[in-house]
Amino acid sequence: MNEIQQTNIAVANFIIDELYKEKPFNLVLDVGETGALYHIASESHHLHSGFVRKLEATLRRHVNNGTGVILEINSNADLYYRVLSSYIAKFDQYGVVMSLGEVS
Repeated sequence: MNEIQQTNIAVANFIIDELYKEKPFNLVLDVGETGALYHIASESHHLHSGFVRKLEATLRRHVNNGTGVILEINSNADLYYRVLSSYIAKFDQYGVVMSLGEVS
């Protein structure tokens, strides 16, 4: 796993932790977090979701402008969770190995 993937996984875990807040709420991401979420969305086309395409387009504008983003989290929290958890499952083999090691 490279450094960008490690950063993206850290941001994904941060956002997942935030998804448990009472909804609706605004999730404020700085420039770096926005870039990481953009990379995650870009790697999530296999989910074939209109949500992913819209999220990627929104984030691309902010990344190109060098700005953070404010995302409204409401009933869409499960969609964010699906995108983020899928990315983590794909790239965080170390975390999976550690979890399996704890089970055995």
